[in-house]
Order: sequence, then structure tokens, then C-alpha cells
Amino acid sequence: MALFKVLRGGRENLPAPTINTDGHAYFCWNDGTFWINYKESDSATEVKQKQVNKDDWTADIAEAIAALETELKSLIAGGVDYLGGVASFAGLANFSTANAGDFCRVTTEFTFGTETAHVGDMLIAIQDKPTNNILHWDLIHNEYDWTHTHSVVAAGTVSKPTFTGTAGTATATYTPAGLVSQPTFSGTKVTISSSYTPAGTISKPNITVTPKTTSVYSITNVGTLPSATLSEGTLPSATFDAGTAPSLSATYTESTKTVKIGFDAGTLPTHSFSAGTLPSLTFNAGTLPTKGSAQTVMTEVTAALASTPTFSGTEATISADYTPTGSVSKPTFSGTEVTISSSYTPAGSISQPTFTGSEVNTSTPEA
Repeated sequence: MALFKVLRGGRENLPAPTINTDGHAYFCWNDGTFWINYKESDSATEVKQKQVNKDDWTADIAEAIAALETELKSLIAGGVDYLGGVASFAGLANFSTANAGDFCRVTTEFTFGTETAHVGDMLIAIQDKPTNNILHWDLIHNEYDWTHTHSVVAAGTVSKPTFTGTAGTATATYTPAGLVSQPTFSGTKVTISSSYTPAGTISKPNITVTPKTTSVYSITNVGTLPSATLSEGTLPSATFDAGTAPSLSATYTESTKTVKIGFDAGTLPTHSFSAGTLPSLTFNAGTLPTKGSAQTVMTEVTAALASTPTFSGTEATISADYTPTGSVSKPTFSGTEVTISSSYTPAGSISQPTFTGSEVNTSTPEA
């Protein structure tokens, strides 16, 4: 058994056999002869040529060749064809002469029944002479097999978040713990003596004291600021297997002088798709400050004399002048450092960032 190719032409053009024409068959239309090139064994290096029909078989061979041509045309016509692009569901009606297995590619996104046909998806006819009926087509969501990477830098700016709210003021009071030193004098002691006994009395004054107080709250925990975390997500990915094309084979049987034609329909395209993940933003609102217990402190003292002291007696005058020699020390303060801290949560809102820039278009390879 050998695989051969039938060639048609005049007897005068019949070529001599070569090692590259083993298995070729020739039909000479002007005399009806049928010839085959063959090797006597797989290891043979010589190719022979033999006429396989009688001279009066012309009509039979011509009929066989015509039937073979008809069969081949039928097989070719029944193969899978690419119909072109389709931009709408109604556009599928343009392929009413297609056969089952023929396919087209989506060039503009449109609705297909309960699904969406995306750009690059495929629609395969599942019956002959299909129309724009979802029962006549299978939708295959094609994706892309990326063979390169690229990056895009958008031209523009992202606005800074702004705060809208009311201003807050934190106040606190404290009494420092410590002592102020008394001034001291260093110098020569001077003694002035004089005495007299005034004749009279001084009345005792009456004093009224009125204190003012307020409540102060300490801050035991300042809280935490708001924060946000952005996750960029992942890009979509796709793979596409184009399948295999249909093929024909022919077998010649020497004993019966017959030719058997074989046809392999091939395999249909297959695909897989991963939609990837969308970017996400995680926001932590932070925590508020913690207020401690209230403490009462004195803020002001008002003193008033209910009566003015008066002297009753004889006026006396004592006078003395001197210039002391020495110096008076400056007062100093000894105590612990006190730090006052406070926090508050302003009432308002923080605006979301906005992007201002030009639109950027990118292109991707087709599946």
C-alpha cells in the first residue's frame, strides 16, 4: 500500500520517475492511460513507472477521476472556514450560507443572550445556514497569550486629600511642683537703733476671699491616625490553542486497482481564561483619644477688704539713712519639668484623591 498524488496532463508531458516522485500517479487525458511511480521495497533506491490500465480503460479512468474530483471538492467545501468579523448580534444574519464549524470573531462588544460578547471572542456555528439566533452559535470567550510586557505612564497629577471641618483647640492647666528660693543678702551688717512708743491703736481689717475653680480632664491615650493600604490586583491572562487543520490522504490497492481517500477533520480551537483580580483599598479609621478623670483646680482668687485698718493715736516720725555694702541673690526655682499634651478628633471629612490628566490608549496582541 502506498500514499500517492494523482496528476493530470497530456501523455507527452509524462515525467520520468525520480526518487522524489515515489507514490505519484499520472492520468494522461489524451490517451486514457494511468501510470504510477513506485519502489519495489522501502529500502530500494530505484523508482519504477508502470501503466496500470488497459488502453481501452479510458472511459473508466475518466469517470473515476471525475468522481474523485467531485469527492475532493465536497470534502474541501465541508471544511472549517473563517467568516470574518462581526460587530453586532444582528450582524450574524450575514453568515446564513455558513456551515457547521465555521467561525467569526467579535470586533465590537455586544450582548449575546444573557452573556456579553467581548472584542476578540469567537462565535462558532453549530448548524448549517445559521442566522442571528443564539441557538445557532456557540460563544467562546477568547483571551490572550501574552508574549511581551509593557508599561504605561499616564500624564497627569493626583490631587492631595483636603480636610473640611471645624478647628479644635486643646487646653490644659497645671501647678508645677517645686520651690522658689528666697533672696539672700551678702554684705556688711548695719545696725540702726531708734525707739519710740506711739500712743494709739490700729484696728484689725476684715478680708473676704473668693476662689474660682474649673475641671480639667487628662488624656490617657492619644489614639492612632487613619491609614490606608492599596492592593494593585492582578492582570487578566489567557491561553488559546488553534487546533489542527483538516487533512486528506489517499491509498492505492494494487490488487483491486482502487484508490481510497481518507479525510481527517482536525481539532477545533480551545481556550482558557483567567479574569485576574481588581485593585482594592483597605482603610483603617484609627482610634480616638481616651479622656481621663476630671480634676478640680483653682484658676483665680478674688480678695476684698471688708474694712480699712485705722490708727488711733499720736503721730510719730523716725528717720535714718544708710547705704548698705553687698549684693542680693537672684531667686531660683527648683522643681520637676511638666509636659502637657492633648489631642482631639476634628469634626469633618477628608476628600478622596482625584486624577487629572490625559487619556492613554494601549494596544494588545490578538489571540
